[in-house]
Amino acid sequence: MDGMKSILFVIDTMSTGGAQKVLALITKSLLMTYDCVGVFVIKKTESHFFVEGVEYYFAIEEEEKITTNLFPILNQLSNVIQQYDRIIGFTDFAANYLTSLCATLNKKPYMLSVRCEISSVIESFDLPSVNKSLIELCYGNAQKIICNSIASKNDLRAHYQINEQKIEVLYNPIDIPFTETLSQEAIVQEESILFENQTILAIGRLSYEKNYPMLLKAFKILQKRYHQPIKLLIIGEGGMRQVLEEMIVSLDLSKSVFLLGNKKNVYPYLLRADIFVHPSISEGFPNSLLEAAVLQKPIVASAIAPIKEFITHEENGLLCDPYNLEEMVIALEKLLCNPDLGDTLAKMARQRVETFDHHNLDERLCMAFNI
Repeated sequence: MDGMKSILFVIDTMSTGGAQKVLALITKSLLMTYDCVGVFVIKKTESHFFVEGVEYYFAIEEEEKITTNLFPILNQLSNVIQQYDRIIGFTDFAANYLTSLCATLNKKPYMLSVRCEISSVIESFDLPSVNKSLIELCYGNAQKIICNSIASKNDLRAHYQINEQKIEVLYNPIDIPFTETLSQEAIVQEESILFENQTILAIGRLSYEKNYPMLLKAFKILQKRYHQPIKLLIIGEGGMRQVLEEMIVSLDLSKSVFLLGNKKNVYPYLLRADIFVHPSISEGFPNSLLEAAVLQKPIVASAIAPIKEFITHEENGLLCDPYNLEEMVIALEKLLCNPDLGDTLAKMARQRVETFDHHNLDERLCMAFNI
């Protein structure tokens, strides 16, 4: 695209996840200043975010493996990046590794986005030492790295010796009017009745780092202490579904805890909930906290570094040690028993989230993604 200002993002999927929502907002904003904005999607999924005016390229189907299709993916990406002058890997590990390798082979400068505290995530990988070496090589050679939290920036510096001068922090943007509008959509009758009692809602993948087993144990204790009917709803899908289903049965919670699976639009559920809980032991910068704040929901969340960049304990939410069962129970019980406290915290969270609206970040977005 000679003579045109163009930018390409590389991402693992454009499914309905947090990083995908953020990229959709970023590309929408960049359309105002770039002649061409593209997204190279490694895996095509059944449901995905699309932004009108953005060019999308798909490499393989969802059920196909990246490892066995590495060379075809690299070949396709190599052809695509010839059309763009700025290349950005947007999700950690596979997408960023491929971006680095392909850009290097084609002598193109590249940027990477970091969306988690990498050192805590690779501990669960089969080959953590190999990933550490890849991170030091790929991230170390990037022209710029954009982290979505101060915590992820500090993690890069502490564990991978990345030059601080090339790291920038850009928090996840959110579209506040869009979130409010979508929250007004109806939900099916069989699910709407779940909100007849006080309801606690969690949103996120059914995976280890989300800490849902601890939440189930906390909810069981909460049921015994709080003498009113309450329900716990979890929106999300993932590899721990069977484990959680078995726990729900063993804890005798089948009539009060419901795994709702993925939802294309989570906002009507969030609007109807009484409390939003986010019990993760590891995070990047969770979009769901911003969404709960927009809809003025009282928040209970883990006292981990990225979350503490948004939530201040007893000011705009309640924080608890994700490994401390009693702390989680007390925080949830406090909000159930004190709706006025919940309202006060929720109003303060709403004020805080205004600064994250993407209209307030458009200029910063354009500056951040310049090499």
